[in-house]
Order: sequence, then structure tokens, then C-alpha cells
Amino acid sequence: MATIENAQQSNAETSFDFWLSEIRQIGCSDPLTHFRDNSFGQINLERAHPGGLAQFVTGRPTLLSNLVRDPLSFSRALSAARRIKSKQLALSEHFGLETLYMASGLVDLRADDTDLCMPVLLWPVNLVRKHDDFELSLSRKAIVNPALAPALSSAYGVRLNNEDLLVHVKVGSDPIPIRVLDHIASLTETATAPELRRVLVISNFSSAAIELAADFKRVDNPVVKLFSEGISPTQTSELGVADPIAVTDSDMTQTKIVSKALAGASFAVETLPGCGYTQTVVLLMAALAHQGKRVLVLAPRRQTLNELADRVAQIGLQGLGIRSSSTWLDMIGAISRNEKSQPANYQSLAALRDSSREQISNYFAAFEKVDGELGVSIEQALEHLSRLSASQNPPVNEARIDADQLGRHRDLTFALNLIRQAQQLGELEIGPEDSAWFRARFDNPQEIQPRIALARALHQGSFQALSDQLADFTKAVEFAPAKTVSDWVRYLELFVGIRHTLDKFKPEVFDRPLTELILATAPRKDKSVMSGANRRRLKKLAKEYLRPGMHVEDMHLALKDIQSQRDAWSRNCLVAKPPQVPLGIKDAQVAVSTFVDELKVLQTHLSTEAVSLELENQPLETLRKSLRSLAEDTMILDNYAERAMTQSRLDEAGLGPLSIELAKLHTKKDNLKSELELAWWKSALETLLQRSGGSLADDHEQVIANEQRFAKAESDLIQEGSKTVSFELATRWKQALASYPAEAQTLKELLKLKRAVLSEVHTMAPNIYQALVPVVMCSPYEVPTVLAKGDRFDVALVLDGAGSSIAENYSGLIRSGQVVVFGDDAIAAATGFNLECLPVGENERSLPESIFSASRKVMAVETLRRSYRLSGQALGDYVNREFYNDRIVFEPSLERYLGRINAKLELVEQPTASNPESLDAEVSKTTELIFSHARWNPQDSLLVATASTKHAERLNQSVELGMKDRADLAEFFEGHGREKFEITTIQDLAHRIADRVIFSIGFGKDTLGATPKSLGFVSHPDGNRYLANTLVSARKHITVVSALTASDLSDPGVIGSDALRDMISEIANPKLRVFDADVNPMIADLAIRLTKLGVTTRTNFSPRLKLVASVGDKAAIVEPDWGLLGYNLSERHRLRPMILRAMGWDYIRVPSFELFADPERVAQRIAIQLGIELSKKPQALFELEPKAFEDTASAWGDPEDSNDQRLREDKPPHWG
Repeated sequence: MATIENAQQSNAETSFDFWLSEIRQIGCSDPLTHFRDNSFGQINLERAHPGGLAQFVTGRPTLLSNLVRDPLSFSRALSAARRIKSKQLALSEHFGLETLYMASGLVDLRADDTDLCMPVLLWPVNLVRKHDDFELSLSRKAIVNPALAPALSSAYGVRLNNEDLLVHVKVGSDPIPIRVLDHIASLTETATAPELRRVLVISNFSSAAIELAADFKRVDNPVVKLFSEGISPTQTSELGVADPIAVTDSDMTQTKIVSKALAGASFAVETLPGCGYTQTVVLLMAALAHQGKRVLVLAPRRQTLNELADRVAQIGLQGLGIRSSSTWLDMIGAISRNEKSQPANYQSLAALRDSSREQISNYFAAFEKVDGELGVSIEQALEHLSRLSASQNPPVNEARIDADQLGRHRDLTFALNLIRQAQQLGELEIGPEDSAWFRARFDNPQEIQPRIALARALHQGSFQALSDQLADFTKAVEFAPAKTVSDWVRYLELFVGIRHTLDKFKPEVFDRPLTELILATAPRKDKSVMSGANRRRLKKLAKEYLRPGMHVEDMHLALKDIQSQRDAWSRNCLVAKPPQVPLGIKDAQVAVSTFVDELKVLQTHLSTEAVSLELENQPLETLRKSLRSLAEDTMILDNYAERAMTQSRLDEAGLGPLSIELAKLHTKKDNLKSELELAWWKSALETLLQRSGGSLADDHEQVIANEQRFAKAESDLIQEGSKTVSFELATRWKQALASYPAEAQTLKELLKLKRAVLSEVHTMAPNIYQALVPVVMCSPYEVPTVLAKGDRFDVALVLDGAGSSIAENYSGLIRSGQVVVFGDDAIAAATGFNLECLPVGENERSLPESIFSASRKVMAVETLRRSYRLSGQALGDYVNREFYNDRIVFEPSLERYLGRINAKLELVEQPTASNPESLDAEVSKTTELIFSHARWNPQDSLLVATASTKHAERLNQSVELGMKDRADLAEFFEGHGREKFEITTIQDLAHRIADRVIFSIGFGKDTLGATPKSLGFVSHPDGNRYLANTLVSARKHITVVSALTASDLSDPGVIGSDALRDMISEIANPKLRVFDADVNPMIADLAIRLTKLGVTTRTNFSPRLKLVASVGDKAAIVEPDWGLLGYNLSERHRLRPMILRAMGWDYIRVPSFELFADPERVAQRIAIQLGIELSKKPQALFELEPKAFEDTASAWGDPEDSNDQRLREDKPPHWG
């Protein structure tokens, strides 16, 4: 253990020494400590014209031409001024450094065995371009070189007080008074005196390295320890803070990043281009500030910090982050926001969002849930059923497998074997329509032949005889013909009953009303309503209907029977006549009774599948057919024992209904598997729906309504999130004001004076400062100068981390207890900067490891992969493939679907030139494109990049010259804010974005027609990175201007040409990627239906779009349940649809059950939404059956090409 600790300590010491060494090398050569004459990057005013110099030192604006009047010297000074100004702008924009100064006076210590040669005073200078000249103005306050006092103390042991030195400087007089040099000489007169001399030089100077080195200290800080000891932190299962507050849209990765940061984790974030980098930082800043944590945002580029400030202001959090470059303005904004903030309604909106989310989650959970018994989900069932229905020979049975047997048949092998055995026995060849013996049951095979014989006897003898005899009976009495054997029985029973009545009663009994007689003869309890006399009279009358000598035991019952017989007779007799009895009914009744008994014997063996009605209740013609089948279709009984055993096994396995269906369909052997699968999946689907307990298959509109309600609730919650953060910050601010009134008054006085420096506010009002400034945003090079020594932060956010080193960010790291590092090393590296303007060749140096690369080694890494560029990415597929290994997730743009390419190659043709760099034709063509853009697309920002420094300079000169005749275009070149027009080299292009980019390569062929071996920065060791950065800088479109074709770059001797050749080839011959994937059968069916309606469809247009439907330029993405993409509900139902709509697509959601149950209705709905008016011009969904000949034109003597129908349909547009 001690050995490990010693090794870690040794690593830490080595790291500290290394970082300090890197800090001292910032800016490469430092003119504040190692000044040297450099006409390439300095304007020497020692010999300036006295008149111009006198004007200049007083602080009045002075033209460079008035200072340097010799033409040759002015030319050199003008060139140097251009370089100095360009360097100043680059360092200010990309590193947050102000470097434009005039150095006056020089202390040379090189004679004392040191290499120090230092300016004394630094005067801030303004350098403004004025056509072919520069205007210079001098600040009225000088500063002392911060390296001077430490150097004099180290070399001579003397203490230089800067204030004492500045006392000798008089504003408006000599910028390097002799008294200043005398003061320094007086301090060092006892030692070996340094060489003191006058110098007056305008150049680029910065004390960043000096300040960072002075701020460097070895501390026991968790962040620094993480980097210095080089040990990866132990991975934890902590997922971070659940459901963090959001102030803008965020995908799952962004939410995870915020959650981890809130939980205190340090980690790295890889920021792929266009994937919500700034958005993520805004989310982090707001969430951390809401939690009460202080945040230090470190970004070298001012544009990055300004974009963050603008973004937080757009969501109502202006002043959340205080910039070092705009401290007073940001503090005023923060105070204004705090004073105006109102309470938010976040919790109630969160509850509404959660409720909506739960409804959607329940739906999809039920849809996707895999049943424990069946091992499948509803989603899988729908997909398999759709696939079966779309097969070449789709199964058609409607059978179901018993629910309690479904789980047994998850593997269909056993069931399929049973079905095949039945098929081999012929069980599936004969169905219930083929034989009435289908699935007949016998106790033993010996019963079969007697039953067949009985059936034959009935069919051939009894049935026909009885049919004839009963037909004679009904005809004789003029009854309606009997329809069933039951009618025979009923008729005969009626005839027998009437005969029995006529045997005892006179025929007149059927002609008289019997109601009162029945009542009079009823038992006593039923005749209380009738008087005794009347009852006796009626009873006597009833007896008069008896035949002489006849007697009945129960007159009441006899009369009721007569009434019933009379009613039955009237119902069945076709004419009004008294009841009568045909002859021979007794024998007929016996015969029919025997016939019925024999039918019942047969009925006991028959299956209801074959004989749905009992034989005696079947219509007589149906019964005749059944008896014929029972008598003749007996082949099915030939191997009854084997069939019965197989049927029993099928029934036990729950496959009985299926076998019956298959027998009805006479299913062939090759179709058994698909029919079995259909039955199983249909049964599984119904069982799963029943078990889900929901209405998944019912209300399709409700599903979409729930999703829309969730999306709106979450959008409302995000808007309320900003108000919640604002109110929380306002509460802390007001509490601080109440607790520290003196500090509040101090801050008020400072702001009145328009003085607001972070370190000063921290020192004078520390408690108010903590409440007002939860987030500080500055360049890492500014930290020692803008922050107070005791200013501490909970979290440091290092932005553009691939472009800076640990050493450069060290001052910020030691002030924080946690770090999140953002970066993309495919387009950036820790190149640092050269402070001085030096000729090409003197700027090369070895690059340190970036803080992002170092973070990836010792921290977890999250990757932002979802592209949010609404116009797509220029050459997106190429960039993704070549530089990011297809890790960027692009949503295909509508422009791409419509075939509009976002990249163009402009080939320049020019005769060969002695100098192939920056050909005149390429300069002319690029300039033409620039002015064309300014005139026809001024709403889009423009960036011009080139691989040649010389070409960049010539293009600038060409544009300046062209502007003399195009003053009306000046507004474009001065507009677009931070995306202002710029011409730069691909090396100097850093984290720059523009709507459109022109990449003018800047090289052609030499006089021999050969390609140069070096193509400027393309041939640089980092040429591929430069190219990648150039491509991802284009938001909408990129134009490549080249005098070289891809074939010209095939020479392996051309350094670094591979990537450029591939890029030119990609633009010249774009490769449209084809995605060969299986199409879901429901989607395939829907596409066919849409095509029939006149809609253009494309399936698998991209891996992320299953179906695109379009009419003209209007296109829609159709997404069923299983096509929704995203890692959570927010991505699937709100974020992705919102992005697709913003990209120009229509977005149409189709619930799976709606598509499964009624695809025609879905197709018509989509067609109508795309603008097809189906109601005005109905169109058949599918091909109709061929017309009969008599319905054709030929049958009527008309030619087949008659255009009558076309003439009826064609109407002028104004007809409507």
C-alpha cells in the first residue's frame, strides 16, 4: 500500500512540474520577457513622423500613413498592421485575450547571464481599419509590464513598485519619459546595471502566461488529484438525481448528464457536431444553480460564452451566467430578473405530466409486455399475424386454440406433428360438408356397420315411405306441408287427438266457443267469478256435446284439449274447415315413432360440426341429404380407430377446433404450418388482450390524444422550469439583500459608477456576490485576473476542452470541487496560440494533450449523438462515416428526401500557372460566389475557408476591391452578429458555424500540369482535422471551389490528399445509401394502399424512417407504435416528432391496432392529410374484376380507346 501511495505521489509531482512548464510556454515566445525586433509583426514608431507622433501620444486618432510617411516603410508598416490586427481579433475571439498594446522603453538583462529583455510600459492601443489605411489611438493610461518587477527582484534583489514608476508617466507627453528609465536605473545602480533604452513598438502582448504561472500552486484538490495521479475513479451504480429540472428540451443523454452532475460526479462529455452542446450546458447551468451550487464556466472563445448568455436570456434567465467581458451588463440583467421573478406552478404541472406519462407508459407496457406463460407480447402477435397475412399463400382458418393449452404450444413442434398425423390419416381431407359421419363417435368399432345399415334403411326405405304417406295426410286435410320430422310427429299427434275427441264428442263441439264452458267446469277455486246457477247451466250444456252413451271423467280437461286441438287445426289448416281425421293414422304414428327412435340412435353418434341440427328437426330436404350422406359417405369410417385416437389427442391438446377448420378447408400438407401459426397467434392475441384488462384495441384516437397531451404537458413544464429556477434565484437574492444591507448599498454604488469587476464585487460584497452570481463565465486565461483569490465554485464546466490543455485550465480547476469537460477531438486539438506574428515556419511546436483527452482516460464519458440541425448536416453521411464512425444520429431532412443536395462542387478551369497557389481564376470564381450569396441569399450567414494563407489574403483583397462598386451589399458583410462574414484558413477555423460555407482550396496545377506535392494546410499533419472542422461548420450548404479534380489528387506523392480527394468525389458523385431491411408487413400493405390512392411512398428511406408518404413537395413520416424511436417517452412522443416537424416533415402517428384492424381507413386518412381529395375523385383501392363482355365498349360497337371517361373527368382548374 505504501508503495502505491508513493507512486501516486511521484506521479502527482511529475504532473505539477509538467503543467507549470506548459503554462510558461503559453503563447510560445513571450515578448514581455523575451522581446526581440520583429518587423513582420511589429510597427516601430521610433522613427515615426514627429507631427503624427505628437498627435498620436495625445490620444487623438491618427492614421498610420501620418505616422509612417515613407512609401516603402508605410507598405511594411501596413502589412504588419494587418497581421497585428488579425492576430488581435483571433486571440480576442478564440482565447478571450486583449493583446493590442504599444510597448515603450526596454530593460535588457541579457548582459547579466539571463535571456530576459523586457518592455517597461504597455499602452492599450485601438487599431481600426480605414480602407487602405489604419487609424490608431492610444489609451490615456499605461500599465507596467507585470514581468518586470519579478525579474528585477530575481536578478538584482530590488523591489520595483509599479505605482511609483507610473508617477513619472505624464499623459499626453512622451510615452517613455526619461524619468521612467532613470527610476529603474536608480534602483539597480548598485548592481551590474541592466541596459536601458528607448523603444516604441506596437505589437501583440499578453501577460496570460505570467498571471497563470503566478496563480499556480500545488493543492490537494479532488479535481486536480484526479488528473495528477492518473487513477480512474471507482465506478458507482449511482444513476444521479432522478428527473432533474429542465429549462429547455433535452434528450435522455442530456438528462443523464445533468443528473450525474447534480449527483456530484466528474466526467467528460463528447460533443459531436450539431448535437445540442450549448443546450446541454444551459441545462447544466440552470439545474446546478437551482440546486444552490456555484458554477465556473471556462471557455476560451468569447463566442461560446456569448451564445450561452443569449441562450439563457431567451428562456427568461438573463444574467444567470455573468461574463467577465460583460460583467456590468449581466449583473444589471440578473438584478432585473430577480426583482421581476414570480412564483412558478412547477409541481402541479409536473403532476399533470406524470399522469399523462403514466397513461402512455401503461399502453406501451401492455403492448410490449411479454406474457410469462406464452412468452410473447401483443406487439409480436400483431407483427406475426401481419406477416402471415402478407405471405404468398396466406392462411385463412378462423380456429382458436384453448387458452389453457396455448402455453403448452409455445413450441409448435408437438402440435404440428399431431396435425400432420391427422392429415396422413385423411382426417383433413373430408370435412363436415363431405360426410355426415364427420367426427362421429362410437363406443366400439363393431357399432359402425349396424349404424351404416340403419342409415341406409332409413334413406332407402322408411324416409321416403313416410314422406309420401305424411304428404297424403296433409294434402287430404289441406294442411301446410310438413317441414321436419317433428312436424310429422306433431301432425299425427293432432290427428290422433282429434279422432279421440270425435269418438266421445259431437263434431259440433269444434264449432262452438268453449271459454265459458271451460271456466264452468274448472275446479271450485277457479270458478268463484261465476254464479252457481250459471255454472250449473253451462255444465249441463257441456254434457250435451257428448255422444249418446259417452262419458268423460274430467270434462274440464277434455274441453281444454278440444280448445287446443281447434287452435292447432286453425294454425295448420290452409282453409277454414272443421277438423277431420284421415284414415290410417294409427299405423303411420307407429311408423313415425319408430323412425324417430332410429334417428335418435344415429344422432347419438353424430357430431354437431357435421350435423348442426338434430336430425328430427332438420328440414326434410336437409334430412334427406344427411341420410344420403350417412348411407353413402362412409369412407371416413374405414379407419375409425386410428382417426378416433388422433381426434382424441387433438382434443386433449386443444387443437380440436383447428382440426375441424382444417378439414373444412381441405388443407394441404404444405399449408399446415402456416395455418397452425395463424390459429396460435390469433388465440395468443385474444388471450393477451383479455389479460391486459385495457382497451388497447378500442379507442385509437384516445391513444394519439394521450400522446399529444403528454407532449403539451412536458412542454409547459419546461417553460415553467425556467420560471422555477428564476424564482429560486430571486428568493436567495432577496434574502441576501435583507441580511446584508451594507453590502447591497456597496454593490449599488459600484453599479452606479458602471464599475463591475468580479474580483472587486467579491471583495467588497462577498455575500451579495454569492447570491447574485451563481455562474461565472470566462476564458481560462482570465481566471487569475478576473476572479478573487478566495472565489470558490462547486462545479467547473470546461467547454471546448479538446482545444485546451489541463495547464491552461489549471487556475479554474483548483477553484472547483467537481469538473465536467466537454470536447470533440475530431475537430479540435490543444494547439494553443502564438502571441507574436511570425513568418510561417517559426510557429510550429509540439502540442500538449488536451484536457478532454486526459479526462477520457480517468473519467466516465457521455456522448451527445443526436443531431439537432434542422436543415440536416452538409455532407452528413460523409462526415459521419469518415470522421465519426457513424455515431451521429441524423434525422433525414425533407430536402434530402426531395433530392436537393446540400453540397456543390465548382470546378475552376485555368491554364497552368508557374505558381499553382491561389490561381487568378479561383480567386475570381470564389469572389463571384461571395457576391452572389450576398445578393441572393443575404439572410444566410457565410464563411469562406481555404487551405492557403496567400489565397485567404488575396480573397480578402478581392472582396475589398469588389465592394467599391457594390456599396449596396455592405449591410450583408457587416451583419449576422457573431456569424459575421469571414475569410479564413482552415487552420484558423475554430468552432465556427455558418449557414453556408465556401471552401476554396487555393491550389491548382503547375506549368507541367502536375498537382503540387503540398496543398497548404490540407497537407499539414492535422489536415484531416482541419477538413472535418470545415465541413461541420456548414449548417445548411457547402460549396467547394477547386481547380483540382479527384483524379488530380490520386498521386500518392501529394501529401495528405486522400481525405480531400474523397470529399471531392463524394460531392461530384453523391452516394445515396441504400438500406436493405425487412419491411413490416403492415407497413408494406399500407404503402400499397397509399400507392393505389396516388401517394408516393418509400419504405426504409433511412434506418430511422420506416415509411415516407408524399404528394408533390408535401411529405409525411408515418410511424406506428413499433416505429417510434427514442430512449424514453419524451424522445419518442415529443422531442423527435417536434424535430421532424421543424425539419419540414408532416408527422402522422398510427396506432398499431388501428393499422391492423382497418388499414384502408388509415390509408385514406393519410392521403387526405397530404392533400388528395378522395371525396371529389373516388379511386378504387384495388384492381376490380374484369367486366363482362356485354358491359364493354366493344359489345356496343365502340372502339376500346374511347376517351369519353377522360372527357367527363377532365375539367378546367377554375371549375373547382
